[in-house]
Parts: sequence; structure tokens; C-alpha cells
Amino acid sequence: MNDDRNFVVNVGESFTFMNSDGELTEEQFRPITTEENGRRTGNFGITLPPAEAALKSEIPRSPDDSIIIAINSGSTEEEQAETLSHEGYGHAYLYSQGKDDEHDYVNEFDSDSPPGQLNFIMVERNEELGKAINRAVEETKQNMEEARKDE
Repeated sequence: MNDDRNFVVNVGESFTFMNSDGELTEEQFRPITTEENGRRTGNFGITLPPAEAALKSEIPRSPDDSIIIAINSGSTEEEQAETLSHEGYGHAYLYSQGKDDEHDYVNEFDSDSPPGQLNFIMVERNEELGKAINRAVEETKQNMEEARKDE
């Protein structure tokens, strides 16, 4: 990556950002919860592009010229590593390349739904972002698995 800006990683219970009105705001991460099926859900992290982009989007922005990756301290070590991969090698990387770094989800019918049920799944339409995130997260999972074998 060839970018002169600072990339800052913070792990905590909250993050400070500039809202679309140009005001500094602190927000607590939503708690991470475990569903009945064992799946963990919640707000694991967020990437805050520089304030210069605040007028281009409604999403939260960094209060300065740095690109901030904020990670929820309520997540496990593995979840934090996967979140760093998702945010850093997905959103932050694409932003630094001048590409679309925002999710573009659409709900589609899940054809694997049991008979009589209408289930929907979220599908990422920003294919470049989806591929970058999947590649980075899978690599992180593999690296962590290898590290466990070496212990």
C-alpha cells in the first residue's frame, strides 16, 4: 500500500468519530452476543476514513486525516484479529486506493430455506470489497490455526 496517511488501530469499548454535521461524537460499541446456534453477532469494529470524506457519505469519519480502525474490546482475540483483517485489508485498503470501501448489501431470498419459511440473506453487492475481506479474513484464520499447531 502506498499511502502517506497514518493508519491507527484502537481496541476499546467505544470510538470517537466525526458525524455528517462535522461534530465529534463518541459511540459505545454494541455488545457482542451469542445466538442459540452459537453464532456471535454484534458490532466488532469500524473503519473511519479521514474527515475529508465526511461530506461524501453519511457514515462516521475519522476526526482528522488518519484512517482509524476501531475494534470492540468485548470480542475475543480471534474475533479482534479477524476484525482487523476485515477492516484493515478490506475497508481501509480500498479507501487508500481511492476505491469504493463501503458495504452495499441487499436482502435476497434464501433458496435453502425450509419449506414454508421465507428466509432472507444479506448479499454484498460491492464485489471488490467482499473479495478483499473474505481473502484477508481467511488468511488470518489460517495463520491463527497454524500458530495454534505450533504451541
